[in-house]
Amino acid sequence: MADLGGTELHLNVVGAWNHLHKVRQQVEDLIARWEPSMKRAGAMATGELLENATKYGFEKNGSKDIRLSVRVRPSAISIKVSNASVDPDSVTELRKRVDAIMAADDRQSLYMARLEEILENPEETGKLGLYRIGYEGGFDLECTYENAIVTVTATRSRGA
Repeated sequence: MADLGGTELHLNVVGAWNHLHKVRQQVEDLIARWEPSMKRAGAMATGELLENATKYGFEKNGSKDIRLSVRVRPSAISIKVSNASVDPDSVTELRKRVDAIMAADDRQSLYMARLEEILENPEETGKLGLYRIGYEGGFDLECTYENAIVTVTATRSRGA
């Protein structure tokens, strides 16, 4: 495998739904020399984080300003998505989910429990993406909230 030291991608994504496939492809291209499972995981995590920012982010001036940063180092990939949020309750719920994922000894069980919740209550949809990132993608998650901007970072070591 080639050394990919310090490769980065930074985007402001307006209308993320329209650009989701293109952005996923850019991430796959960025880590093209990595293992196929890592490429898929990176694209999936990017897509899930962008979808969350699009669904739950706050609009400013008629559009949602979403910032994406992907940093590839020889040993890890880090995907950071930031967007405006003026709903502290949503951010609190987001933080609780991230904290639960990071504290879990068995992320698969958390993922399966969330799937069961969705099956038991068909009116309740979504909120599965973070569990996918943590379990399927093998990423560690971090959530920060400052100046009405929520940032979720997913980091995975190469070979994890």
